[in-house]
Amino acid sequence: ADFLYLPLYREISRRTGVTLRDLYSFYRLDEVSKAIRKHRLVVPRIELRKRKMAYVLWLRSGKISFFSGSKAERIIRRELKQTYKKSNAEGLSGQIASSGLARGRAQIIISGSIKMLRQAFNSFRTGDIMVTTMTQPNMVPLMKRAAAIVTDEGGLVSHAAILAREFGTPCIVGTEIGTKIFRNGDLVEVDANKGIVRKIK
Repeated sequence: ADFLYLPLYREISRRTGVTLRDLYSFYRLDEVSKAIRKHRLVVPRIELRKRKMAYVLWLRSGKISFFSGSKAERIIRRELKQTYKKSNAEGLSGQIASSGLARGRAQIIISGSIKMLRQAFNSFRTGDIMVTTMTQPNMVPLMKRAAAIVTDEGGLVSHAAILAREFGTPCIVGTEIGTKIFRNGDLVEVDANKGIVRKIK
């Protein structure tokens, strides 16, 4: 769907001056509509900076609330405190989808980010570790090159898990925060025998 929407979003970007990345990642749909009508930016730059730090769209008691910046970070840490405990001195834990052991350079790919996926196709080398929110069919050529796959989401029957077993690639799914803990270029070890991913110092 993201690829099919790309021509539309390019035109919206051209008319409004909002970058594609900001439209996809930091603008709400009502704000995109407003930007089209006004032919200009409608979200203040200071608010965009806050959203790039953190944001939360929260459904509580039937009401949707939106928070950004430091307030969003406080909410995330308070409400998802169990998630933050998943990362410790030994590494990040998840569910073993395909066993094995691999070391390599981390490449972070956020599903749905067309720009990030394009960059990955140019920079992803055979033997790199794919760290992603979740895999999608358009990532399969990269999955074939990966020494290991680590996802934030998914279980044993997820797309990543099924293809990793088919390719014989070590894979750990459901880490929840892998894409937030690791950075592009980090040297990481994926121990898919124990379900642990850790950064090698």
